[in-house]
Amino acid sequence: MLFVNKLFRTGILIGKILSSCLLVMLAFPDITASTEIDNSTNTGAGLQPQLQADTQGQVKTRTDANVQESQHNHPPNADAGNNKIVRESENVELDGGGSSDRDGDKLTYSWGLVSPKNIKVKLDNANSADANFIAPTLDSATSKMTLVFKLTVSDGNFQDIAIVRISVTPIDNGGNDNNDNDKIRTMTVIDTGEQPSKNQLFASDVCGAGTYAYSYLVSGVKWRTFPVTFAIDAANSHIDINAAKTAVRKAFAAIDALNQPAGTFCQEPLNYAAAKIKFTWKYIDGLYNKLGYTTFSYRTDTKALTSATVTLDSGDKYFISPTERCGGSGSLFDIQNIATHEIGHAINLGHVSDKLQSMYPSSLAGETLKRTLGNGDIRGISNLY
Repeated sequence: MLFVNKLFRTGILIGKILSSCLLVMLAFPDITASTEIDNSTNTGAGLQPQLQADTQGQVKTRTDANVQESQHNHPPNADAGNNKIVRESENVELDGGGSSDRDGDKLTYSWGLVSPKNIKVKLDNANSADANFIAPTLDSATSKMTLVFKLTVSDGNFQDIAIVRISVTPIDNGGNDNNDNDKIRTMTVIDTGEQPSKNQLFASDVCGAGTYAYSYLVSGVKWRTFPVTFAIDAANSHIDINAAKTAVRKAFAAIDALNQPAGTFCQEPLNYAAAKIKFTWKYIDGLYNKLGYTTFSYRTDTKALTSATVTLDSGDKYFISPTERCGGSGSLFDIQNIATHEIGHAINLGHVSDKLQSMYPSSLAGETLKRTLGNGDIRGISNLY
């Protein structure tokens, strides 16, 4: 009995061992299968998935770059400037320079007339930030006309639209509506350039400061908050941009040097769009004739200047003169010479008939006389400010 009992017990033991081995063998495939599943799906603790790397060691992902790009891009912000009141036949500038893009993308611009539908207006520089046109002439039965312009700004992916209204009034009627926009009036002055005659020689700038003649474009109108900010866009000047900007800054410095008003008259900010006086180059009519123009806006109730734009003809040719001369020669215009005259308009100085003043209405190619303010220029600024 004892022998049989031992055999029986031994059989039970062997059976248990075989059962255990069988359980282990049966469990092993389950562990392997679980590991394969974890390698593709598990991102928690324990076994982690193996990320595949390319030949440059960068982790490959399934992210769509185009989708990611569009998720981070933002639409631009179109700004068509302030509504204006202008006179018939006046040169009008549309200002989209305040437009911006949060991502810093390069913007494209497109201006168009929305209404009235029966009026055709020729827009110059319609695909730039600042377009311009000549206000239509009103007939005797029309006391006022409102032109509505649309500015479309694109960053290449998204667009934004802004609207500006330009009210055109007869020459003898500035508009007397009660809303605030109707208290803004705009004035434009066009200046010419002349080619010197063949026998006109260089001369040092010893012509003197002239008479005390001066005039104003609009009586009593002036800047009333200081400093007046200015900004320069010399991209289309066709000379070194930094040199062109330096010449214009010297022209502003000539006004500052008078200390009228006391303190800083003009100051250059970092933001071009925020500046009160903007200086730029655009094509107008090519060589000579229209050398440039200045447009400014002011309030009729307070007679305060609100903005001004100086535009030189990119079709003319410019240079930075190393010498002072009151005569002219060649076909190039000294930038500081022209800028000083135009800035005079931007602070409300008008033309005079004295050729020795900066505010004489025409400039010779090659001259630098207008760089230095004459007696009348100085008196006009001092009496106004």
